[in-house]
Amino acid sequence: MTTNKEGAPAVGAGATHSRAVGGLRAGAIGGLAAGIMAAAFSAPSTSMFFNSPFAALHAGKAMPAAFLVSAIAIGFVAFNIASFSSKLPSSGYAYTFVSHGLGPKAGFVSAWMTLLVFMGTPIIVPPYFGTTLSNLIASLTGVRIHWAILALLLLAFVGTLAVLGISDSLKVSGVFVVIELGAVAAFAIYMLVKSPHGQAPAAFSPTSAPSIGAFALAMIFCVLSFQGFESAATLGEETSRARVTVPRALLGAIVVTGLFYTFTSYAAVVGWGSNDMDKYAGDTSNSSPWITLAQNYAGSWLADVFAAVVAAGLLAGTIAGVNASARMLYAMGREGVLPSALGVANPRTRTPVFASLVAVVIGGLGGVISGLVWSPLQVWGFFGSIIGLGAVFVYIMVSLGVIPFFRREHPQEFSVLKHAVVPIVAIAILLIPLLIKNGLIWPLPAWPYNLVPYLALAWLVVGGAIVAYLQAKRPELLERAGRIVVDEEAASPPCAAEPVAVAAVDGSSTNGSRTPSYRRPRPAMSTTSDGCEDWAGHWGPPVRPVNSFARAPAPRTPRGRPGARPRSTRPADRPCRGTATG
Repeated sequence: MTTNKEGAPAVGAGATHSRAVGGLRAGAIGGLAAGIMAAAFSAPSTSMFFNSPFAALHAGKAMPAAFLVSAIAIGFVAFNIASFSSKLPSSGYAYTFVSHGLGPKAGFVSAWMTLLVFMGTPIIVPPYFGTTLSNLIASLTGVRIHWAILALLLLAFVGTLAVLGISDSLKVSGVFVVIELGAVAAFAIYMLVKSPHGQAPAAFSPTSAPSIGAFALAMIFCVLSFQGFESAATLGEETSRARVTVPRALLGAIVVTGLFYTFTSYAAVVGWGSNDMDKYAGDTSNSSPWITLAQNYAGSWLADVFAAVVAAGLLAGTIAGVNASARMLYAMGREGVLPSALGVANPRTRTPVFASLVAVVIGGLGGVISGLVWSPLQVWGFFGSIIGLGAVFVYIMVSLGVIPFFRREHPQEFSVLKHAVVPIVAIAILLIPLLIKNGLIWPLPAWPYNLVPYLALAWLVVGGAIVAYLQAKRPELLERAGRIVVDEEAASPPCAAEPVAVAAVDGSSTNGSRTPSYRRPRPAMSTTSDGCEDWAGHWGPPVRPVNSFARAPAPRTPRGRPGARPRSTRPADRPCRGTATG
């Protein structure tokens, strides 16, 4: 097990390090791409269009203040996730983080709830995407295409991108995120300039809300608008310099989306009129008061542009949701707590193909079927409420896990402010929507929303039952939950040209049946005491291929004769290959 500079363990006991050779593609993306995924999952334009009326219903003209305070509040949660990401970069997110902080049982339950949150996006988005695009096409051409057909085309497109690779997926997401943010922000600036109502500086004061309780209720919908930013934490095995870039991506996404929500909500207050926000919240003339604003300030053509912007945002959100879901399934399947087929990465594209297809099929088809039974808007509201409740649970578990993890594993780095006060503040804020009257669960809303807390609890119980089964039948799997992380220092000795996999440094098995390892470009042979490769092999322990479609090639010798005995030593005066010499 590696240690940090102070000698404390770098990860939890029995950790396994991986640099994704033969698994996910190491260094496939940079920090900017990870930030794009975090922002795309939140679907900023869609959240502003459809969540802001509920925020205005409670906060009135103080809606921008509610978004600003919510951005600060969710920033505490993002800081906790970033703290974990800086030490445990992995595709497992809550599965890895909570396992190291609160134990493997809590880690599995948190991961189980995270699957509900991430896979909920392919459920709620396709019906709404199909409806929005169908209405847009009908408005432009007079031809009505059933929304289900467009939803299925969306799923096919997103599934193809997920299979091709994370880099291609996030390039497409990046284009659509820039389009949606740019279009809405540009119109917001236009409203600020052209509005006949004048500016409203009181909109940034929480005291402008009818009451503190009403302001807190508005914050529920504002906080939910950020949900999904944590998806960047699932890219730890594919992001270059993940310990640095992923935390920056998480915090950067909160800053960008927080400024976007605050600015555009203020523009809505100014454009609509600060004294008429009750009409903004109750506008039924269009699908969103933003469509009404577009018609009033620019005409129906801009309403069509905004429909296209919403569709673009929903597409980007679906791509991010499928990628995040696939990596959670991959991380859990790789360690054997879910079917091992989910933990297989294609050796050519280095993507979790089967896990991606499962996320698309189960989530997407579930959404289409639900949309045919109910309306797409009902699917959005009902399943969105379940997702929001699940996200709050996961945020609380991750924040709670920060305290014991840093206190136990990194005592020299432990800070009362960063690793105790910040998590406690985050948890206190997250409990508001759960405990406040007329919040998410108390008192129970009307049918069918009164089923939301019970369905979320039922999902949690199923996860607990799986934990009980693993504890009774396969305890070795449970004990190693979330133990595969990226260790960039251990994976890149001075003589290595690129990071390589370092699997099972403690010699244990992560799936209970075979030695955990990853397929390499060349087989690892013998190793010298200084960690450098010899004449015949690579630095690192010999490993067998796992989670790969191919067998390892036969051992090679300096002359390339398969089966011959390799040299296990090198001349003492010969420098390590790849090491600069004078």
